Amino acid sequence: MPTGVKPRQQQHVEAHRKINLRKRLLTQAMPGAVYVPFCGDGDIALACYADRKIFACDIDPKRVATAKERLSIAVIVCADCDEYPFAHIKETIAIADFDAYANPYKAFVAWHAKTKLAKRVVIFFTDGERQSIKRHKKTITLPDCALSVGNWRLQFNTYPRGTMLPFIARIIAPKVITMTQHYLRGASGMVYMGVVAE
Repeated sequence: MPTGVKPRQQQHVEAHRKINLRKRLLTQAMPGAVYVPFCGDGDIALACYADRKIFACDIDPKRVATAKERLSIAVIVCADCDEYPFAHIKETIAIADFDAYANPYKAFVAWHAKTKLAKRVVIFFTDGERQSIKRHKKTITLPDCALSVGNWRLQFNTYPRGTMLPFIARIIAPKVITMTQHYLRGASGMVYMGVVAE
């Protein structure tokens, strides 16, 4: 690499684990389009959703350009992923993939409020907020992840089922979560979760 040029930040750690989680739950997906905010270079979308109509966005114009090259028939725009840039579309969304580095919940709430969902939806989350609990020794409240005084150890240890799932269930209602899978990545505190709701 030339002197003075910073390498691009790696988009995924253990990408194979992310893809395997998705492929296990995608067996439950109904026909319909996919929404992929935080799409980055489009590698997860290419590996998992290339057989569907894809609506994707990312805030980084270089990554959007790369994703457009990889997924030429997808609709990909440069936009703030915490907003839902496709409120005008008529397609039914069957899958949503919120592969955010930190907070996927603002994007999730915005999407859910403005989209037409399939009878059964499969939704994926990448959540780095559990790290914040440990780092600050404070609890957080979703979706804004505001810090507050509380039993941070309990929230950290029970975060996927005690914080994430109740919040997701509340937003996705009246649909009910019928299946979940998740894993934690080492000491980083990252949580990777998929849910099926109908």
